Amino acid sequence: MKITRLGAAFVLAGLATLSQAGVLLSESFDDVATLAGKGWVLANVSSPSSGTDWFQGDNTTAFTAQAGAANAYIASNYLAAPPGGFIDNFLITPYFSLESDVTLTFYVRGDGSAGAGFSDTFAVLAGATAQGGSEVVTESLSPTVALVDDWTAYTVMLPGLGAGAIGRFAFEYFGDADTSNYIGIDTVMVAAAESNAAPEPQTLALVALGLAALVQARRRSV
Repeated sequence: MKITRLGAAFVLAGLATLSQAGVLLSESFDDVATLAGKGWVLANVSSPSSGTDWFQGDNTTAFTAQAGAANAYIASNYLAAPPGGFIDNFLITPYFSLESDVTLTFYVRGDGSAGAGFSDTFAVLAGATAQGGSEVVTESLSPTVALVDDWTAYTVMLPGLGAGAIGRFAFEYFGDADTSNYIGIDTVMVAAAESNAAPEPQTLALVALGLAALVQARRRSV
């Protein structure tokens, strides 16, 4: 059993500029180094904690981006934790308005070129804060997705919570370092539900919001 904990610094990251309608967030990862300035949080809570963070996509030994320049995506790999360790690497979006329903669309893929015996998995979490309340964190993508060696589009829907509500999503890459390989994420967009049109994505509904905590224990059985 692997156990990691999301610390308060991760949960209480600063707010990004909020938009009230249409596209609330759009990121193509042209330059990963600029993400922190836009309100994104990169949080590697792997065990042991001496691995690498998310990095600019590698188009030379892995694969090219889903859109844009060849390396215009964000990536993580088996080096997120030392050999024998457990990867738990988070990529968290800035906050956005959650007054009405929103839709997250994104592309993700793994790299199967290393041969048999490697498997990459990820999940999507959502954080939501109603006016005057605490952040509720819940797993949004269920069941957990095993990556394939091709860019695949997904949509996750998050219900609105009324005036003053804000929300954010987190991508979680996890698994044993010794059997993991490489993940890429590209073309992330959050929009008011009626404003978002993704090209035939796989759609997974948000599970009920019910895990009320600012600091949430994450358990994985491997």
